[in-house]
Amino acid sequence: MTAMGLIEGVGRTRYRDDVDNRNAFPLDDKIGLQIIGENRSRYTSVFAQNAALLYAELTEESAVETLNQLLFIDIEKASLSQIGQAVSLRYALPPIEAEPYSDLLAQAKAAMHEAGESCESGNREGFLAQRLDSLDADPDRDSIIKAAINGSLEGVESGKPTKSVLYVLTDGTGVPGLAKELSPEGKNGDNAKTFEAKIGCSFRQEFSEEGLPVLKNGDIERVPDTTKYIGTTGKIDIFRPLFANFLALQGFLNACQIVFLGDGAPWIWKLQQLLCPNAICIIDFFHATENLNKIVDMLRINGSKREAFRRECHHLLELGEVALLGSRIIGMASPSNKEEIEKKLAYFTDNADKMRYGLFRAAGLFIGSGVVEAACKTIVGKRMKNAGMHWSKKNAEGVIALRCAIHSDEYGSVAA
Repeated sequence: MTAMGLIEGVGRTRYRDDVDNRNAFPLDDKIGLQIIGENRSRYTSVFAQNAALLYAELTEESAVETLNQLLFIDIEKASLSQIGQAVSLRYALPPIEAEPYSDLLAQAKAAMHEAGESCESGNREGFLAQRLDSLDADPDRDSIIKAAINGSLEGVESGKPTKSVLYVLTDGTGVPGLAKELSPEGKNGDNAKTFEAKIGCSFRQEFSEEGLPVLKNGDIERVPDTTKYIGTTGKIDIFRPLFANFLALQGFLNACQIVFLGDGAPWIWKLQQLLCPNAICIIDFFHATENLNKIVDMLRINGSKREAFRRECHHLLELGEVALLGSRIIGMASPSNKEEIEKKLAYFTDNADKMRYGLFRAAGLFIGSGVVEAACKTIVGKRMKNAGMHWSKKNAEGVIALRCAIHSDEYGSVAA
């Protein structure tokens, strides 16, 4: 089966290996027919690549129908799935262990120090950390922050960037699974309906020699073609070394600074501590806002007064004034729910260093993890959460690998 359709009437010389008890077709190897399992299939590499692309983007029914319309071939859904899963192995990264990864990071820092380079991967004393400290100590700190929030950001529109910052983001999302593979301990005491897929991504942002962000029409932007994705249905002990390898391939070791962005999930920040403990850490602003809204809704304030107070709280959060925010909320709490509200506020007080949103904005940093949240929807949700779908973890793993390659603009770049 080729990308132009079925070819018939072509003779293939067969050799019999009685020692290994197998048949061999040398021409199959020369043509490079797709290997499925341990055997060469009847599909050429190009056909398999195209079929796997359809399998990754469409439902099996739609993909089979599309192949039939384009090539006038009759292929079963099970065969298409086998092709897609086989091709997905081309894009599956081999993991590396966390300890060797840390050793590699230490070696890279030592090499850069010997070379007299100013970039030290993830260094808290790097140029961004210094820029944040400088802004915090500036006499005009408040006006600079307010100007940045209002869209007037100090940066450079032209000139050659000299510093590169790598953003690291990760999140999880549920995949509807087969009952036999799901945990009996789901929410509300019921059996689980989904298993979790973990998605990681990275992208770059550029800065000038003075540490100012490179702008485009006054706005910060990701460097084009640097947004890459990785994912797995494995648990954290599988995802962690896989993500470590992914970050190494994305240039983690030569980035001038690392910025780690995520929501408040504890596993995310445990991962950050292990893989890039010296990164500048930012809690996603929109998740923080959601948590803030829940606290404000607990306050016994009525009508327009509640909404006015909510706007005040949002403004304080936007400025990064976490201590003042907590004080204002406690001052509005009633004796009956003050203790509960204090517990909820621990999310903010414990993460205050990750919520310096005013300073982050003034320094020209991204404060939202929308890139990885969108990836959870497009890479996983769009293909794998349609009505009636139930996935095995193995098949979900393959589809995620294919879709990560597609959305990273790397699909088709790996040889068979």
